[in-house]
Amino acid sequence: APVQFGDLVYSVCLAFESLAYEKGISLETAGIEADVVLQGDAAQLRQLAAILVDNAVKYAARDSAVTVTLTKKQARVCLSVHNCGSPIPPNALPHLFDRFYRVDWSRAEGGYGLGLSIASAIVNAHKGKITSNTQDEKSLLITVTFPL
Repeated sequence: APVQFGDLVYSVCLAFESLAYEKGISLETAGIEADVVLQGDAAQLRQLAAILVDNAVKYAARDSAVTVTLTKKQARVCLSVHNCGSPIPPNALPHLFDRFYRVDWSRAEGGYGLGLSIASAIVNAHKGKITSNTQDEKSLLITVTFPL
């Protein structure tokens, strides 16, 4: 069914505002386009957004920012979540979406390493693509693209 994805992503971000505030993190949502409509399962897409924002807030460094953007370009929708936090070695990036994978188990903050693998499954079910990237090993950018 058609999903107002922009509104959905924004409402998910609002739910994480207080957690981000408590951790001293700025949750930036100005880059979310409100009029983005996507065909899909609303509950799954909400879970996807929640996983990505939760993960970004959970692992962001104090006094840093988590930036969420959602844009529509040509025939694609692009959702990206960026945070700065603990170093992520480049060799870990290909495994972030594997079940039970943790970059560093000693600093795991709850959970079992399933969030990003669930996110990947949701993206695949919606015929999308999910990628991870780091520029300086301290920031993580998760990007999801869906066809319109």
